[in-house]
Amino acid sequence: MRGQSPFDKEQILNDARFAPKEDISEIEKIAWKDGKLQIVPSSFYAQFTQKQLSQFGHVYGVYTLPTTELINVLRSFITGTYGSLDNVIEIGAGNGAIGRALGIPMTDSYQQEDEDIKQIYDELQQPVVSYVEDVVRMDALAAVAHYKPKVIIGSWITHKWKKGLKTGNEKGVIEEKLFDHGARCYIHLGNHNIHGEKPLLKAWQDYKILTFPNILFSRAVNPDKNCMYLFKR
Repeated sequence: MRGQSPFDKEQILNDARFAPKEDISEIEKIAWKDGKLQIVPSSFYAQFTQKQLSQFGHVYGVYTLPTTELINVLRSFITGTYGSLDNVIEIGAGNGAIGRALGIPMTDSYQQEDEDIKQIYDELQQPVVSYVEDVVRMDALAAVAHYKPKVIIGSWITHKWKKGLKTGNEKGVIEEKLFDHGARCYIHLGNHNIHGEKPLLKAWQDYKILTFPNILFSRAVNPDKNCMYLFKR
């Protein structure tokens, strides 16, 4: 990708620093069915090592590993604060597990189908996201302009790189613009080692960083840094 920052390849490899032959067969049996990531109880993922979870995420091109409890937290917070899930969308939905569980529109730019992106991933022997047909092909800012949601959910969203930034990529999201069409809240699920330099964290005043160590799992090799960023207007 022209102008890609070095961080992009580091981010791609960050979660793949594990033994290449971890046994993930027991995870696959339950968490992946018919080409879709399943929502499972947190106790299911808790029985595996982080190396196994990272291997599973690597093989299937998934990042956050959503649990029943995480979905319940999202549902309870959104309905309790904003009344319902009627005006909520997911951006960068990938395989769509979170949005599907919440019953909200799922959108994604399908960026990892772009030839330049695929080439980078191929060079790094990194599987790409498995997109599913119920995920609408629409980039994040177009989705926000189209749906005009009150609440936006994103998971492992890469911000747009520009000169002076050490992180992001040129096809990333200008997250500050997610609020241009009346959104009241942006919920980002990520890992602070990977997403802790988002420009939005410097540009925004009303935000919280929440941790849910027993219910928020991901492919990141440092699970203690998994977190939920909550940006509000």
